[in-house]
Amino acid sequence: MARITHSLLITTCLISTPLMVTAQEEESGGMLVDFLEDTLSGDGRSIKVTGLVGALSAKATIEQIAVSDDDGVWLTINNATLDWNRLALLTGSFSVNALTAEEILIARAPLPSTAPADLPSPETAPFQLPELPVAITLGEIRVDRLGLGEPLIGLPAELKVAGSLVFADGTLDTDLGITRLDRPGDVIKLAAEFANETQEIGLDLQVIEDAGGLISTALKIPDQPPLLLTAKGAGPVRDFTADIGLSSGDAERISGQVRLRGVPTPDGDEGQTSIAFSADLGGDLTPFLEAEFDTFFGTDTQLGLEGRNDPDGHLEISELRITSDALAVKGEMAITAGELDKVALQGRITPPSGDRIVLPLSGPRTTLKAAQFSTLMDRANGNQFDLSVTASGVETPDLLLDTARINASGTLNQGETLELKGDMFAALVGLNFTDPALAQAIGHRISLDGLFDLTGDGNLQLSEFELEGTDYSATADAKISGLESGLEIDGNAQVSAADLSRFSKIAGQDLSGKVEATVTGKGAPLTGSFDFKLDVDGQNLGTGMADIDPLIAGQTKIALDAVRDDQGLNVRRFALDSAAVSAEGGAKVKGLGGALSLDGTLKASAPDLSLFSGLAGQDLAGAVTASVTGNATPDTKVFDIDLDLSGQDLRSGIAELDDLITGKTTLLLDASNSSEGLDIRNFDLAAAAVKATAKGTLLDQGGKLGFQAALDDLNRVVPNLSGPLKLAGDVSRTATGFLGDVKLTGPQSSYAKLNGTVETDGNADLDFDAEFAKLERILPELAGALNAKGSAKRDQGVWTIDADAKGPSGVQTTVAGTFDEAAGEADITAKGSLSLGIANLFVSPNKVDGAAQFDLALRGKPGLDALSGTITTSGTTMAIPSARQTLTDIGGTVSINDSSANLAITAGLRAGGTFQVSGPVELSPPFQGRIAVGLNNLILTDNVLFDSSANGQIVMSGPLAGNSSIAGQVIFGETNINLAAAGGSVGSAPIPEISHIREPGAVRTTRKRANLIKTETAKADSKIALDISLQAPNKVFVRGRGLNAELGGNLHIGGTTSAISPSGQIELVRGNLDILGRRLKLTKGIVTLQGNLTPYVEFASSTSTEEGLSTMEISGPLNAPEIKIYSDPERPTEEALAMLLFGNRFSQLSPIVVAQMAASLAQLSGAGGDSTKGIRDSTGVDSVDISADSDGTPQFGAGKYLADGVYTDFTVNTQGDTEVNLNLDLTDSWTAKGTVDNEGDTSIGLFFERDY
Repeated sequence: MARITHSLLITTCLISTPLMVTAQEEESGGMLVDFLEDTLSGDGRSIKVTGLVGALSAKATIEQIAVSDDDGVWLTINNATLDWNRLALLTGSFSVNALTAEEILIARAPLPSTAPADLPSPETAPFQLPELPVAITLGEIRVDRLGLGEPLIGLPAELKVAGSLVFADGTLDTDLGITRLDRPGDVIKLAAEFANETQEIGLDLQVIEDAGGLISTALKIPDQPPLLLTAKGAGPVRDFTADIGLSSGDAERISGQVRLRGVPTPDGDEGQTSIAFSADLGGDLTPFLEAEFDTFFGTDTQLGLEGRNDPDGHLEISELRITSDALAVKGEMAITAGELDKVALQGRITPPSGDRIVLPLSGPRTTLKAAQFSTLMDRANGNQFDLSVTASGVETPDLLLDTARINASGTLNQGETLELKGDMFAALVGLNFTDPALAQAIGHRISLDGLFDLTGDGNLQLSEFELEGTDYSATADAKISGLESGLEIDGNAQVSAADLSRFSKIAGQDLSGKVEATVTGKGAPLTGSFDFKLDVDGQNLGTGMADIDPLIAGQTKIALDAVRDDQGLNVRRFALDSAAVSAEGGAKVKGLGGALSLDGTLKASAPDLSLFSGLAGQDLAGAVTASVTGNATPDTKVFDIDLDLSGQDLRSGIAELDDLITGKTTLLLDASNSSEGLDIRNFDLAAAAVKATAKGTLLDQGGKLGFQAALDDLNRVVPNLSGPLKLAGDVSRTATGFLGDVKLTGPQSSYAKLNGTVETDGNADLDFDAEFAKLERILPELAGALNAKGSAKRDQGVWTIDADAKGPSGVQTTVAGTFDEAAGEADITAKGSLSLGIANLFVSPNKVDGAAQFDLALRGKPGLDALSGTITTSGTTMAIPSARQTLTDIGGTVSINDSSANLAITAGLRAGGTFQVSGPVELSPPFQGRIAVGLNNLILTDNVLFDSSANGQIVMSGPLAGNSSIAGQVIFGETNINLAAAGGSVGSAPIPEISHIREPGAVRTTRKRANLIKTETAKADSKIALDISLQAPNKVFVRGRGLNAELGGNLHIGGTTSAISPSGQIELVRGNLDILGRRLKLTKGIVTLQGNLTPYVEFASSTSTEEGLSTMEISGPLNAPEIKIYSDPERPTEEALAMLLFGNRFSQLSPIVVAQMAASLAQLSGAGGDSTKGIRDSTGVDSVDISADSDGTPQFGAGKYLADGVYTDFTVNTQGDTEVNLNLDLTDSWTAKGTVDNEGDTSIGLFFERDY
């Protein structure tokens, strides 16, 4: 910033130069402004001068000066004025009446300059002011507002500057005052004068600042107290004393004097006088520092300095003293003619109390127990120097260190060049990092030892340098030259790590093994050039990564010999030898900064590819060898390559591919491409099942390239197709382009042909003709051949397409239109019919049978918004085995327009009923839509467990790809659930999972088509909200296993598809359980839905006897209910069953009763089937019951709903007795019942029932 300020002040001098400008240009400032901006701007600094007026007049003004760096403007001067006496220049004086600025804004500190700083001359000189070519008089210096930005010192401030300056004839006289505008009372006053002739010095400095001022904030003084700094003195140089004081608050903290005295010269020359100087300053620094540093400084810190400056330039500091409670430093120094004569400095740090002291350092808190340092150098002792630093008990938040030691000794030769030579040793003992990774990697001790020689030509020689740790080390010998012009290194280094596991934590990997490396050569890091040899030897290396470790097990060696210079990169030799791969080669790379070219050779072998399985993510196997020689220039696509690759028993982990590459596989390629064209001298691929060859040239003026390929059996890649597949063709170069003819021949006389021309201007004329014979081989529904013919022409960037396809079962398609490449627009139509049986390849094991007609158009830029048309079908069927359903008479239309489709589809189920699917859906994510499904007496049955009918509507709305909703209502009619069919036998158990080893491709393809291959699928993040009401108020009959019950109720499915939440239940209306010829009345009957929507049934019947309470319960998922019989008090199951039925012990039952129990148990287990179903189906009744009464007389009963809530049943026995019952459900809890029998007896009753 000082350089910038100095330059801006010089601007006032530069605008006085009257050369090379006209009067008009002088007033406008045009050429002068350019001169000023170019002169004052520099590296990382830009100066913009605006509004220069009156450059050569008595009063010049500048509207604005802006100074910026890479981060923008940091200094702005507004409305600067120079009022000066031009004629005074003729007398050698620069006389200014006033130099003022209305405003100076310093927003922040400028970025550091990248230019090297000018070092001061090492020689001393007598104190005097420099002689200037002109005398400078500034009558008034004024800045009305000096604004300091908050980033500069931590808070914003506004100042005013006023003063004057005279610098003429060896005399300095200045008076300067700075006042805070935004905080009255803060001032800086400076009055200074000196005259070379009288050698009189006058100094009066006063800095006054209230609490929270700029200085206390910038220096981060605790509590930011009021400050007062004074420095005052007057007198000649030979007898001058300045008193210095610094106070904070109302107390003086630091005081002392700086003294200058005239003394005789050491040689007694009476005509010369030396200047002796001394300084004694001391006081209490603790108010200005953090409290934790108080122990280090104490209340009395002293600085003492005594020395002498002789007329011949000799400078001597005879005594230097710095003391505080913990610090003691003393020393002396002498300099003659800019060269050190003698240096002696020593010091110590010792805790005044306790065993530790906090060091006054910025950054993390640092403490130590003790430290000593010393340095000695004496020209009289052969320029020997010695440096020693020791510290003990060093502790930071990140580190504990027992001892640190640095020693260096040698010679320092001074003269025209500096020469430093010696040896050094450094050691850190008792290292203990708080970071476990660093602690493990570095260990508890590390040392560095070696010889150094810094010569006068700027070269540094390092010899026998050795870095040593616990079980790792590095040695180096190197010459480092060009320290001033450009760094160059020439030498060698060796690195050894006996146990890489110590670096595991810092690397974040479980490392293991040992490694040794040697590098010899030279290089220039700044230019990127090098010439070196590298050898690396690793033993039992490990990274903790299962994919990598097999590749580097055992011994791994790497050798590299390379050079990089202005000719490019030359890898003279590269070699890699490990358990997994061996490789050796070399290469020359040119044009690293431009047109890249490569010329080299490489030989490699991998004896066991299974080692690469983890890395490739595939189950690899086999061995491979390869060699390649050639050159290439990627930018121009010029190359010349000779490749020879051989593999044995290769396996890729892809079953379809592995069938093609069993046994031996070879690949030969000898080809080149140049400015004249492509030359394939030889291409030969040979494997167990596939072969391919190519040979020929395609030059600019002619040539022909032929190629052939053959697959021995198409069944290897396409199931249901067998026979050879052959490809043959050729491409010829013509004067205007290329002429080609390609033919693919397959089994059963199937073929595909493509021929035509492609011109160099891009125009093309292509024809194709293909026929797939016996389409029924892959689509049994379509017997016959599929044939397609057409053409594609390109003329001036416009493609014209015309194609037709015909096949069995009315398959016919026509595609025609144009596509303009320049506009990117299409006008293409597609019309025809298509057998939906093609979809069976993708929906298996489901099966579709039917046809679809389509009429589509693509007009505009290709995209969904350009697609329109319709797709229709009728009479289509679809079988869905997993649901045991067949969709019949599927018909409807899908209309596509403006990126959306509108559905209008109807269908039915083979069991009966219909449903409709209708509504719009957008064809681009997130597929916003509203699809409604209407149910019309839809018969739902799995033909085994249940049958029912359904009416209602379900609507899916919102983004169909996820986060949509499904809502609606379904009302079920009469529903029959057959428990006798539930459960199943051992023979129907699912096939256990089978592991296939080295599975043939055809087998895998078959299993894939049958959906027998499990693939991991990403879990969908979308959640579809559910709000579906299922209503079945009555007529839900559950029969089988002796159970005959009617239920009714409502269910609700809520939640989301990822967390389904069903609620509600279907409850018992009436029912009984028959077992062993006995009828038990049901006391409980509930059907609910589980989270996976599987129905869950709970039925129970209880009987109370003198022996206790006995209960039979049928409960569990509908497809596998369980029967439980238990009693209270607890008895064996058979006794509980006997008590339930007869109230007797099981041992007292007759053989006939035992047989009845066995039959009933068989019925309960599902083996007995549902014997009444045929009667119900033929008579139309809802309930059939065949049993015995309490006297054992056989009887028959049947019941039916006459209307909702009105149920009647009758019973007749073998003795001719009959009984008719009528049940009327008044409410959910009240039921009226009436009975009449053949003897004329009647009864009526009102019943109340409530479930809890």
